[in-house]
Amino acid sequence: MANLRLSEGRGAEATRLILEAYSRMRVGCEAMADLVGLGKEATEETENTGDNGKRRAKELVEVDAANSLPGYEFRCQTAKLLLECSAVCKGSVGKIDACEDLSKKSRQGLFCAEAAVQVLGSLLAENDEVVEVWYLLGCAFASFTPTKDDVSRYYWERAHEMLITVKKSINKEIAASKAARDDESMNNQIREIEGQIEEVEEKLAGLDNKRDQCSSAN
Repeated sequence: MANLRLSEGRGAEATRLILEAYSRMRVGCEAMADLVGLGKEATEETENTGDNGKRRAKELVEVDAANSLPGYEFRCQTAKLLLECSAVCKGSVGKIDACEDLSKKSRQGLFCAEAAVQVLGSLLAENDEVVEVWYLLGCAFASFTPTKDDVSRYYWERAHEMLITVKKSINKEIAASKAARDDESMNNQIREIEGQIEEVEEKLAGLDNKRDQCSSAN
């Protein structure tokens, strides 16, 4: 439904719907994301209290929530929609509209990006060999205000390394087999990977340019 609202240009409604969807999986995603260092910090009350019973109860809730998470593809799509809604909210901040609370839009945009990190963290904890998840994590941190360029670079560089490895593996297979060389699907796969590599390299180049501009300004 959120995807439909985005396609209709109804960004505010799409944001509300996707955040409602995230709220139902938030605890499980945060628990899983914590396994790969991306989880939300526990509240001071829970962490600092001497009540071990409360801490244990919280752990049990998190385990149950993690075990009840929606499927991998659903969460991946949710993360993408959260990033789209984050971009929509950030775009709204620069527009003059008396009916819009621009401060609220800015906060919503950041919250969508933070939520995307938690969802993607749950995916990374489940399988750390999916290039798209690493790439999207870089995009999520780039959507923060202010942006987290060093963190984005880390995830994009990892995605780039993985894509290069996949490309080398496929090229090796093509070189070793005439059947593979004649297989159009293999050639299409190479072209697709090359496009993905180019996209990641553009992201990294953008970070380099931004860093150079900051250095020149200083």
